[in-house]
Amino acid sequence: MITFKKAGNLLDEKTDALVNTVNCLGVMGKGIALQFKQAFPENYSQYKSACDKKEVKIGKMFVVHSNNLFQPQYIINFPTKINWIHPSKIEYIETGLDDLIRVIEKNKIKSITIPPLGCGNGGLNWNEVKELMLEKLSLLNDKIEILIYEPSHSPNAKDIPISTKKPDLTPIKTALIYLIKIYKDPGYGLTKLEIQKLMYFLQETGEYLKLQYKKGNFGPYANNLNHLLESMEGHYLTGFGDRTESTNISILEINIPNILSLIQMNPKIYHNTLKVKSLIEGYETPYGLELLSTVHWLYAHENIHEINKIKTAISQWSTRKKILFNERHITKAFNTLKNNQFI
Repeated sequence: MITFKKAGNLLDEKTDALVNTVNCLGVMGKGIALQFKQAFPENYSQYKSACDKKEVKIGKMFVVHSNNLFQPQYIINFPTKINWIHPSKIEYIETGLDDLIRVIEKNKIKSITIPPLGCGNGGLNWNEVKELMLEKLSLLNDKIEILIYEPSHSPNAKDIPISTKKPDLTPIKTALIYLIKIYKDPGYGLTKLEIQKLMYFLQETGEYLKLQYKKGNFGPYANNLNHLLESMEGHYLTGFGDRTESTNISILEINIPNILSLIQMNPKIYHNTLKVKSLIEGYETPYGLELLSTVHWLYAHENIHEINKIKTAISQWSTRKKILFNERHITKAFNTLKNNQFI
């Protein structure tokens, strides 16, 4: 029996098997795959190892026995992409469904929950995928319960289960938490984009954070900062979620009641966080931080030191920035960076 569900949390379903959509490169960085990575770390470990050995392929399910006393008993990793960067193809879903049917029958699975295969980050048309899933899965015995999730918003970050090991509170994590606290204390909201800018400026003070910043649509952006935030989700922070939506990130205060005492144990990094605090005062908005970091990037990383040339470079960065930032604000940001000795 096939039923469809429009909303809810797939990971909460009590079925024999849960299907996770994956690529063939070992990356679970966003969407439902990231939710699975956080909820079932052992599944990710086995999947990543198999990808490293080139064993995860389109049209072939990678099955992990969960060893749970309760459901799910199986995590079925369904490759919908070769590379996480590129979109899915309908033929990947077709050949995959054939193998999924084989896995269901081989393991005598009586109930299974399946996400909208190849949709969302995969880019496929749901109506086309839905028709194909109905065509293929209707071949199974009617006694098998098949629950298919239709495309919808991601569950709230606080509702995504986290089973990963709590990481040590390293100096960089402590600094990140302290900067979030500084930013949010006046009552401002904060998303991943603002955290990107806070950590960018901390690295620019001379802290060796190993963050690989590049020129992005909204200013400097380091993809590897997401890995740090992901590891802290559910332990020290909440709100990172599965990266599909922009949500407010908060500190789990109960787990880190003495953040000021902790960061003061490292005088150098504490001093540098205070430099960032002084810099961003009055700029605690998405607009303000993007403006500051954009001007700084052009000065420090593109060697554009004259204010008029910086204004021209901003207008050439993107049409959005050209419209968004006026010359008076650019000049003010330039002077703020200079007065705080960031340029």
